[in-house]
Order: sequence, then C-alpha cells, then structure tokens
Amino acid sequence: MKNKNPYWTETDEIEHRKARKAMLEMLEKIENDKRLVEKEIENNFLKLFE
Repeated sequence: MKNKNPYWTETDEIEHRKARKAMLEMLEKIENDKRLVEKEIENNFLKLFE
C-alpha cells in the first residue's frame, strides 16, 4: 500500500502496517467475544424452558 504523501517514509509504512494488524486482531477478538456472549445468552434462554 503506497501512500502518495511525499513525506511518507518506510518507517511510517511499517508503523501503519503494525497498527493495522493490531486493529484487525482486536476486531477478531471482539467478534469471538461476541459469539461467546451470544452462545451464553442462548444457553441461559434455553434453561428458562427446562
């Protein structure tokens, strides 16, 4: 991903990629946590009818 900013350095690119990777990992963790919470809610809801 080449930035058109003439002052954009290789270090900026590396930092940008690290930050983007960290953000994607955080989003993945949030999605996983969301699935766990949904599953827990579903299980608790089903227990109401036992």
